[in-house]
Amino acid sequence: MELTTAGAIIDAAVLLPAGKDAAVYCRKPTPGIPLSAAREHQIDRSSSWMIGDSCNDAAAGKSAGCWTALLLEGKATTDCVPDFGRPIAA
Repeated sequence: MELTTAGAIIDAAVLLPAGKDAAVYCRKPTPGIPLSAAREHQIDRSSSWMIGDSCNDAAAGKSAGCWTALLLEGKATTDCVPDFGRPIAA
């Protein structure tokens, strides 16, 4: 199902450049990315989702006050509990 058909609104996709030059405050599990996106787009974090493929993604979302979902569960571990998705042992 397409997200827009379900009523979702996607304002932007935010990617962190890989490597040692990336800003430390944006490195997950710190909440820099979702907090920055929320400020830039006036997003209500309490009704927004942080969707990722690792426990660091879920931790960043939870720290920012977002709902969390894990995809591609093979990268996840049992060390985190997202709001949606079931982490599995690596």
